[in-house]
Amino acid sequence: MSSISITDENKNTINLNNNSIAEENSLKNNINSNNIDDSRLKASPPPNFIFQEEIVSYCDCICGLNESFDVFNSIEDKNDYLIISNKDNHNIEIINLYTKKISKSIEGNSTKFILLKYYLDLGKRKEYLISIDLKSVIKIISITDNYNILSKIEFPREFRNNWKILNCAVLFYAQIGSQKMDIIIVSNRQRYMEEQGTKIYNLHSGQFLKDVSNTKKNKVRFIIPWFNGADEQYYLIQLCEDLLVVVSLLQNEIYAKLSEERFKSYSSGFVHKEDEIDYLYTSTNWSEICIWNLISKELVKTIKVSVKYDNIRLYGLLLWNENHLVSIDDTHNAIIIIDLKQDKVISSTNYKHKESVRCVKRLKHKIYGECLLTGGDDYTIKLWKNIPDLILPIFQ
Repeated sequence: MSSISITDENKNTINLNNNSIAEENSLKNNINSNNIDDSRLKASPPPNFIFQEEIVSYCDCICGLNESFDVFNSIEDKNDYLIISNKDNHNIEIINLYTKKISKSIEGNSTKFILLKYYLDLGKRKEYLISIDLKSVIKIISITDNYNILSKIEFPREFRNNWKILNCAVLFYAQIGSQKMDIIIVSNRQRYMEEQGTKIYNLHSGQFLKDVSNTKKNKVRFIIPWFNGADEQYYLIQLCEDLLVVVSLLQNEIYAKLSEERFKSYSSGFVHKEDEIDYLYTSTNWSEICIWNLISKELVKTIKVSVKYDNIRLYGLLLWNENHLVSIDDTHNAIIIIDLKQDKVISSTNYKHKESVRCVKRLKHKIYGECLLTGGDDYTIKLWKNIPDLILPIFQ
């Protein structure tokens, strides 16, 4: 059984056990960022989306990428809620998706938000909201406990007048010595000459636990935690500018440097298991969907989404069902559907958002069934209904 020492800011030493960190933490519980169980994927009809309605007209999505708003089904009352930031006062608002009424408003925020993300600890039946603002302040809020702030983390900044894009992931039941601990992993896309690597904190206390080595120079745009069943260790997949890399969460080593090309940025992705193999799906700013075998560390395929453009920015990649991907073409403000059997785009829908679109969420709507929500720089969140038999044109 291997272990390493982790030294916090007070120089207290904690042992972090590497051997099967959390048997309770399944691949579907914040490990697979697609976060849709297999039965739902198999039951999902082919995707073809039409605009249904505008839900909100004042959501501030300008500073974020894939996590500028979120949607969740509460385990308490079974209602669906939106989590947004109000552009006029920076309040975090929890909105009932069906009544459109605000059920909770979190006030007193002094700046814009980069990230608003919902997490569910299904084992303990507890719900959390993670917020990250432009001042690099991370708040862990307990939805279960009337939205009380559990902890606040101030991510280091070398230059106080500059802001950086932070992103995070949560793991529940991480084995810390003889105790199991919930942790939050925070990465950043540094600006100018700053170098701050990925850091691990205690979710509830905000205590700093560890720096993830070999990440200081990475300009991280998105992170995906991955549990490798082959060696029973956790890894962190970092989607960066000029780099796609997998690093050990606990050991001082790089598992795989999958890609390293100048000017190529990876912005969104997820891990999906198929035939007992873990595959990494990623989207790039080069009009590509790339699929990697995480065990063999090999590129399986590259899907070009356009025959005309080589610089389409793709965000919000998600697996709709076993045969289809959904992504956002930010260059044309369009929802695109990729057929995984044909390896090509089969439909695209646009002209509803007036400015950039980078965040998309999936929702099982009580009335419309499986839907999408998109958020754009035009401050709107729009709902798209799926009509499986509809044939939509492709905008080249």
